[in-house]
Formats: sequence, C-alpha cells, structure tokens
Amino acid sequence: MKPLFLDEYELTASMPLRALEKLGDGGVSVYDVQKIAPGKLKFRAKSKESEKIFAILRGSCYTVNKCGSAGLKRRLQKLVKRPGAIAAALLVCLLAAAANLFVLRVEVDGSVRYASQTQEILREEGLYLFSAYSEQNAERVRARLMRLSGVAFVTLEKEGCVLRVTFQESEETPVPQRETQLTAPCDGVLQELTVLRGVPLVKEGEKVSAGQKLADCGEGESFAVARAVLLCEGVYTYACGDAQGAKARAVAKAVFLSGGTPVKYEVALTGGGGKFLYTVRLQYLLRLGVNFGENE
Repeated sequence: MKPLFLDEYELTASMPLRALEKLGDGGVSVYDVQKIAPGKLKFRAKSKESEKIFAILRGSCYTVNKCGSAGLKRRLQKLVKRPGAIAAALLVCLLAAAANLFVLRVEVDGSVRYASQTQEILREEGLYLFSAYSEQNAERVRARLMRLSGVAFVTLEKEGCVLRVTFQESEETPVPQRETQLTAPCDGVLQELTVLRGVPLVKEGEKVSAGQKLADCGEGESFAVARAVLLCEGVYTYACGDAQGAKARAVAKAVFLSGGTPVKYEVALTGGGGKFLYTVRLQYLLRLGVNFGENE
C-alpha cells in the first residue's frame, strides 16, 4: 500500500536504475518511478526517509534533488496556506456527520408486501423521517419484523442517511389470501373509485368514515379488485428545541405519517424559550387498492 506522506525526487546518473537498487539495499522503498530524460528519473519515497536517501547516495556518481512534497502531505500543505478551505472542509465533515445521525429515507428490499407493516412498526418505534437513528430502536424493529408471517430473516442497515430494511422470506411462505373488500382507513371524501371485480358501495364525491367499505366482492366472487383515492385531512405535531429549519421538518413528518400525497397545509407555531411546537393541518390524497396490481 502506498504511504500517504511522500516526497518527490529527481535522480541523475549514467546508470540510474543502479541507484534505485542501492536505495532498495539500504531499506528505502521507492514509488511512482518515471523516466523523464536519458539518465534522469523521477521517484517518490516516504517523507521520513529523506535524510536516509541523501546519506546512501552521498559521495557517489549520483545526483539527487528533492522536488517537494507529494500525495496527502502536499494537499495538507496547501490547506495550511488556505485557512478558509480548512474551515469549509471541517464544516462539510460536520454536516455530513450530523446528517448520518438521522433517518432521511427508508427503503424496503426483498419483499414489497411487508412495506406498509414496516413503515407502521418504524413509526411506532420512533424511526420515522428526520428522526435520530438508535441501535436500540432498530433492534426492537427487527425483533417485531421477525414475528411477521413468512419472514425467515430481516436486517436493518444504516447507510449514510438511508435506513435499509431487507427481508428474506421463508421458502414455505403460503400464498396470501386475496382480500374481499376495500375499506377506508380514515375519514375523507371519495375522489376516485375503480372496481374491476366486485361491487362499488360508495359514489365519488361522498364522505366516508374510517372502516367504511368502499367496495366488496360480488355474489359468487371470492375476492375483489378495486382501487380508490380519498381526500383526507389530518393534524400532526412536531416538537423541537431549535426553530431553524423546523417548519420544513414538521411538514415533512406530517406528510410521512399521513402516507399520502400533500394537497395543501397550514402550520401553526406555539412556544418559545428553546421549546417550540409546530401543528400541521394537512390535506392529502390517499391512494388505496386491493388485489389491483395483479390486474394492471
């Protein structure tokens, strides 16, 4: 492996390769040897071996000159001359380190049928969007996901600001039973309803309540194929100790928890003295479906 701190040299001799052999016999390793002219070579060696190089070649027919620093040593010397660059580099490192402490995206691999359950369990264990990552919380999430039907193994890996959840299903996983009805998970107004198999129970534009059936399988049918879009409204809170950028985080958390596509929102702020509470009233579109992907 090439050392990080190197110095560059020019060697002039009638037999320059013999000089390199002499350095090697003396325990000096050389790197990036380059012929730049007849009888002249350029090479690099560890910075701490500078005195040793001149001692080995002293009094011989070789002429060696030190050209300057190379590798990481050269970059550090340039940074020392530019304190502003050092400050910027440190700031970038600090921001990157801070970003790695939080969960900015969740990805589910291996089986998409566990995606909704994964998001729900993550929220319940405190690993939602913009939350601080915790190994204890992640282990609790993993233990709960392992209890899901058909899961043979599951891993949670933090890659930068992305939390990746990977499922390995059991080879004996039974085919999931098809759903027989489409149900509203929350209050809202029905915007769209498409039923390919079954019977629609609500008309577009009507208000629906949480748990209300929107479509059901018809007589003699074993399952329904339907999808719907609801216009819903929810109120979400976000508490923090620093108001800078908190409004955007509050809205992002509300959108994440709603599980829908935002239409419009209102944000109210209360508190002070280092304690702030954001209340977000969010109107969003929620897309639902049962067995629909199998028929698209």
